[in-house]
Amino acid sequence: MSNREDLIGRYIENLKEVVGAGSDAELARLLSVDKRTVSCWRARKSIPRKFLDLISGTASAEIATPAMQLSERDKHAFSLALFRATRAQADVASCGRFRDVWDALHAPSGFWLLMRAARADLNETIKSRAETYQTALALVISDDLEDSDGTTKRDRNTLSAASLSEAVEQD
Repeated sequence: MSNREDLIGRYIENLKEVVGAGSDAELARLLSVDKRTVSCWRARKSIPRKFLDLISGTASAEIATPAMQLSERDKHAFSLALFRATRAQADVASCGRFRDVWDALHAPSGFWLLMRAARADLNETIKSRAETYQTALALVISDDLEDSDGTTKRDRNTLSAASLSEAVEQD
């Protein structure tokens, strides 16, 4: 196997992890692509950038999988990321500067970075102290609330870094 084939294989495995797929066919279904697409990626030794961006957490909302196709883990991770984004942006929303609220909510990459962190936190909680994603979600939210200032600051930094990155890319 060539280095390129190995790299593509690792990317496909990472994509499966990100979307919660157990097989190539399930990955294709969750990405809303033809079932032969993943095998074509392997044969061509190439994956479209928009799908690689899912791995890095910089994918835009347009290519994210529809909510009804999300895995159980990702449904709970989405809820956790939404919870964290809402808490991180609460001061912006309550200040009455509606343009700031729009800008904060309109930058998708920050949310997807929070989603990636939420997946990791749920996975870690499942491994260490929960049997279901629902229980893991409750435990992670409880942990976030115990260190409210610290976690809110962490999530604001994530959103700010993503906004700054998007602003630099637009220039």
